[in-house]
Amino acid sequence: MEKPKKINWFDFKKTKISGTAYLGRMIVGNLLIILVIPGIWLIASTVYKRSRSFEWNTETSTLIAIFAAIMAPLNFVLDAVQDVNAFFLALSLLWMVLHLILLLKMEI
Repeated sequence: MEKPKKINWFDFKKTKISGTAYLGRMIVGNLLIILVIPGIWLIASTVYKRSRSFEWNTETSTLIAIFAAIMAPLNFVLDAVQDVNAFFLALSLLWMVLHLILLLKMEI
């Protein structure tokens, strides 16, 4: 009998994950954001793996993962600030669109 593969949530290997797994990992990542590094790392690796599930190239997946790692904690800060610059609102809107694409797009 083969041993089941160990799944590492924090690596950046090309692993196919579903939209449901993406949602679960994002929830855990946002909860871990209190610990800063593990939360940001998990969010970035989750976004990377989900984008690689669609056969997007490595450069695009890496850029989206970096963008997600920046936007996840920034969204918490922007929610608390009353006067937000239009630039940050546009970035937030872009992140929401990317997040919905990663969540709802079906794998080919």
